[in-house]
Amino acid sequence: TRKPRLAHGTGGLSGQAIHPLAVYMVHQVRQASSLPIVGVGGVFTGKDAVELMLAGANAVQVGAATFHDPAACAHIAAEIPTTLAKYNLTW
Repeated sequence: TRKPRLAHGTGGLSGQAIHPLAVYMVHQVRQASSLPIVGVGGVFTGKDAVELMLAGANAVQVGAATFHDPAACAHIAAEIPTTLAKYNLTW
Protein backbone atom coordinates (compact mmCIF):
# COMPACT_ATOMS: atom_id res chain seq x y z
CA THR A 1 0.00 0.00 0.00
CA ARG A 2 3.06 2.25 0.31
CA LYS A 3 1.60 3.68 3.52
CA PRO A 4 3.80 3.95 6.62
CA ARG A 5 3.37 1.06 9.03
CA LEU A 6 4.26 3.20 12.01
CA ALA A 7 1.41 4.49 14.15
CA HIS A 8 2.42 8.13 13.78
CA GLY A 9 3.69 7.85 10.21
CA THR A 10 7.35 8.41 11.05
CA GLY A 11 9.94 6.96 13.37
CA GLY A 12 12.45 8.53 15.70
CA LEU A 13 16.14 9.02 15.16
CA SER A 14 18.42 7.05 17.44
CA GLY A 15 21.77 5.33 17.56
CA GLN A 16 25.12 6.71 16.46
CA ALA A 17 23.50 9.44 14.36
CA ILE A 18 22.50 11.41 17.46
CA HIS A 19 25.74 11.06 19.43
CA PRO A 20 27.24 14.46 18.48
CA LEU A 21 23.99 16.20 19.43
CA ALA A 22 23.82 14.24 22.70
CA VAL A 23 27.35 15.35 23.64
CA TYR A 24 26.47 18.96 22.82
CA MET A 25 23.26 18.86 24.84
CA VAL A 26 24.96 17.30 27.88
CA HIS A 27 27.54 20.08 27.73
CA GLN A 28 24.81 22.74 27.50
CA VAL A 29 22.91 21.31 30.46
CA ARG A 30 26.12 21.00 32.52
CA GLN A 31 26.85 24.69 31.91
CA ALA A 32 23.41 25.58 33.28
CA SER A 33 23.07 23.11 36.14
CA SER A 34 24.92 21.09 38.74
CA LEU A 35 22.19 18.44 38.86
CA PRO A 36 23.19 14.86 37.98
CA ILE A 37 23.06 14.16 34.24
CA VAL A 38 22.66 10.81 32.50
CA GLY A 39 24.21 11.02 29.04
CA VAL A 40 22.12 9.18 26.46
CA GLY A 41 22.48 8.90 22.71
CA GLY A 42 24.64 6.92 20.36
CA VAL A 43 26.80 5.13 22.90
CA PHE A 44 28.34 2.18 21.06
CA THR A 45 31.94 2.30 22.36
CA GLY A 46 33.90 3.22 25.43
CA LYS A 47 35.04 6.34 23.58
CA ASP A 48 31.40 7.37 23.08
CA ALA A 49 30.78 6.97 26.81
CA VAL A 50 33.90 8.95 27.73
CA GLU A 51 32.87 11.78 25.38
CA LEU A 52 29.57 12.13 27.26
CA MET A 53 31.39 11.96 30.60
CA LEU A 54 33.82 14.69 29.52
CA ALA A 55 30.86 16.80 28.38
CA GLY A 56 29.49 16.63 31.92
CA ALA A 57 27.48 13.43 32.29
CA ASN A 58 27.60 11.73 35.68
CA ALA A 59 26.41 8.45 34.19
CA VAL A 60 25.88 7.03 30.71
CA GLN A 61 22.97 5.01 29.33
CA VAL A 62 23.35 2.48 26.54
CA GLY A 63 20.32 1.84 24.35
CA ALA A 64 20.45 1.01 20.65
CA ALA A 65 23.82 -0.74 20.95
CA THR A 66 22.13 -3.51 22.93
CA PHE A 67 19.97 -4.36 19.93
CA HIS A 68 23.13 -5.07 17.95
CA ASP A 69 24.95 -6.78 20.83
CA PRO A 70 23.18 -7.89 24.01
CA ALA A 71 26.53 -7.69 25.84
CA ALA A 72 27.19 -4.12 24.65
CA CYS A 73 27.08 -2.63 28.16
CA ALA A 74 29.78 -4.99 29.40
CA HIS A 75 31.95 -4.33 26.33
CA ILE A 76 31.55 -0.57 26.63
CA ALA A 77 32.29 -0.61 30.38
CA ALA A 78 35.43 -2.65 29.72
CA GLU A 79 36.60 -0.14 27.09
CA ILE A 80 36.25 2.93 29.33
CA PRO A 81 39.51 2.47 31.34
CA THR A 82 41.47 1.84 28.13
CA THR A 83 39.98 4.92 26.49
CA LEU A 84 40.75 7.07 29.53
CA ALA A 85 44.36 5.81 29.57
CA LYS A 86 44.76 6.38 25.83
CA TYR A 87 43.94 10.06 26.26
CA ASN A 88 45.81 10.32 29.60
CA LEU A 89 42.58 11.03 31.48
CA THR A 90 41.43 10.01 34.95
CA TRP A 91 37.91 9.70 36.24
